[in-house]
Amino acid sequence: MTYRSFDTKTWRDPWFEGLKPRAKYLFIYLWTNDVVNQAGLYQITKKRIEFETGIEIDEIDDVIADLEPKVAWDPARNIVWVKNFCKRQCANPKFFTGALHQLEGIPPDLQEKYTVYNAKLFRKYSIDRVSIPYPDGMDTKRDPIDTHPLSGTGTGTGTGTGTGPGTGIHLEGAEPPPAKTPSPCPQEKIKNLYHEILPGLPQGKVWSEKNQGYLRARWKSNKEYQSLDWWKDFFLRVKKSDFLAGRTKEEFTPDLEWLVTSANFTKILNGRYDNRGSPLKGKVSDITTRNIQSFQEWEPPEDGKEMFS
Repeated sequence: MTYRSFDTKTWRDPWFEGLKPRAKYLFIYLWTNDVVNQAGLYQITKKRIEFETGIEIDEIDDVIADLEPKVAWDPARNIVWVKNFCKRQCANPKFFTGALHQLEGIPPDLQEKYTVYNAKLFRKYSIDRVSIPYPDGMDTKRDPIDTHPLSGTGTGTGTGTGTGPGTGIHLEGAEPPPAKTPSPCPQEKIKNLYHEILPGLPQGKVWSEKNQGYLRARWKSNKEYQSLDWWKDFFLRVKKSDFLAGRTKEEFTPDLEWLVTSANFTKILNGRYDNRGSPLKGKVSDITTRNIQSFQEWEPPEDGKEMFS
């Protein structure tokens, strides 16, 4: 059984106090589940999160978005990073060395971000207690975050002229090319497309951090969505829907927040709100619609007798 410390002062932290109950629950889960490693950067599937927490799988992205910036989530690769985990757990260089070893298999671009974020720990332990593969050897005074301390290829203390029994992390085989990092979500441009194509829907003036998280999560969830042309087509699809565009007798008009919430976003893409049936449906009563359809389908009797004889 693995034990992790969890500071009781967390409950008084202003950021934590402002979270919704499900977000608090998920934060504690991501800190304490049995696949979290010493680095706090690990792979976990949404299916497992759903099974162990009971949070619906199509709501997980949005709940994790509420945890930014303390937690980063890469849904395409099923990787979660509890950013302050290592800093809070690390009490000695042995723990930090173990954390670095557990990053093997994590994509290089995420390793690099982890290195930069934990620069203080590298400075604290790297010089005389944890060997980091410096490209110019240990004789230089190069800042450890200027290089990639998790992909050393030498057996000494560096990849240059340094010597000695190092413990730098080495990924077996040829190093794979860095994974392409998704481009930043162009929040303003997407909002402008929404306003331009759907002027009849609510035009909110305040775009909160929570809403930014929802939109960012949708943008990152699929490479196909990382295009303004795709979002233009998405909003045009919304515009064609009588229900979403407010052209029905239902008193409902969605705003941008509603459209990009995970569950609603998925329903739109699955065609839940596409127009179906008679084009008159929703504009007149169901009885009137049926009467009109019956009239359109009526044919005179073959015997030529008057209809009302």
